[in-house]
Amino acid sequence: VQNDVGLFGATNNTTIQNIGLIQANIKGSLGVGALIGRAEYTNTSNAFSTGLVNGYQGVGGLVGVHQNQSSILSSYSNAQVTATYGFAGFAGGLSGENTNSSWIENSYATGAVQAQGYNSNAGGLSGNNFNNSVIKNSYATGAVSGIDTVGGLLGNNDSSTVENSYATGQVSISTGTQQGGLVGRTRGTIKNSYWNK
Repeated sequence: VQNDVGLFGATNNTTIQNIGLIQANIKGSLGVGALIGRAEYTNTSNAFSTGLVNGYQGVGGLVGVHQNQSSILSSYSNAQVTATYGFAGFAGGLSGENTNSSWIENSYATGAVQAQGYNSNAGGLSGNNFNNSVIKNSYATGAVSGIDTVGGLLGNNDSSTVENSYATGQVSISTGTQQGGLVGRTRGTIKNSYWNK
């Protein structure tokens, strides 16, 4: 099974806009997304995806691993996302991970998200918002389930910011204790955001 799997496997210093994938069926290992498996220094806007996305770690409905000053703007996914394995893996309805000064704004996800790996992080929008990253004016409505850390919008928010965002999906956890309607675990900033189920 390959890493960095998507319509674009890996992108760097790239702009992608005005593109959609309908009824995608994407399978991979680490870094799996319908549009981009791994995005670095990449600006994505006006993009969408539907279908199924399955992988081990870093699995997202639109982008798998979204990192290093990348941005997702005015985009959405209603793809169903499943991360089937992986210690400290991440799964999210829009992006598996949003890390290292990356940005998601005016975007949303409506698909169900499931993370089955030990110590995994599952979120309706993103599994992980980490290291000076931002999620703003965005939302998630899909059901989210996992083993350890689960949130309706985000699994984990660490040293990063969530602003003017919300989640409405059902959240369920099997064995862990870090479960939140909005965020499963946070060591960051949350402003004007809520969960309402």
